[in-house]
Amino acid sequence: MTESETRMARGAGIAGILGIVLIAVANIQLGSPPKAEAPAGEVLTFLSGHRSQALIYAYLFGIGLVLLTWFGAALRLRLRQAGDQSALPDLVLAATVWIAAFDMVLVGVTASAAFRTPGLDARTAQALVDLGNVGFALLGVPFALLFAAAALSAMRTRALSRWLVWLGAATAALNLLKPVTMFARSGALAPSGAFTFVSLIPIWVWTVAVGLRMARGDRQQGSQPANGPRPALATS
Repeated sequence: MTESETRMARGAGIAGILGIVLIAVANIQLGSPPKAEAPAGEVLTFLSGHRSQALIYAYLFGIGLVLLTWFGAALRLRLRQAGDQSALPDLVLAATVWIAAFDMVLVGVTASAAFRTPGLDARTAQALVDLGNVGFALLGVPFALLFAAAALSAMRTRALSRWLVWLGAATAALNLLKPVTMFARSGALAPSGAFTFVSLIPIWVWTVAVGLRMARGDRQQGSQPANGPRPALATS
């Protein structure tokens, strides 16, 4: 890598960490939204009482998505430079853009509902929040694609530490199950329930860990062509 590329990679690593921090702060300052089983009136009351927080949430989330898109682009480059000439690095970037674009729409739905309160009809407010919840559940699919592609690519090239490869694979499997939360209206498997939160934790941990490696300028553990005769994780 050239000195300029190294600086860009380090900046992208910092961007990935900051993106996660901003999204976490956005959610924390918003507070605890009503559960999926909450009546329409309770949803409208929450939006009315948290109008400013919902708009700040959308703003911070949007900035976070921009930073994470930069991180995804740099991760694609890292995987390419490690020797992976397959479509896997491209899938990482494609999934990152897919998540950012879809996320921005869903966050915009929540912000739009809050913007129109308290004049918004309660059932309309509930439907808009439900749209956001179901949409976030469906985001499990591109998240699964992103982490599966990154894990497979890093497994073949040693672009990331072994524990990050396995954490990425586990994150992909967990998020592939996330859309099942669309089918429940209460409990841990409902949208915004415990399972939704659990599926986010490995995403945040993985992104921060990879971001730290990139920010420190850590090099691949031993780059080799992805079509080499020996898998990177093979044991002797």
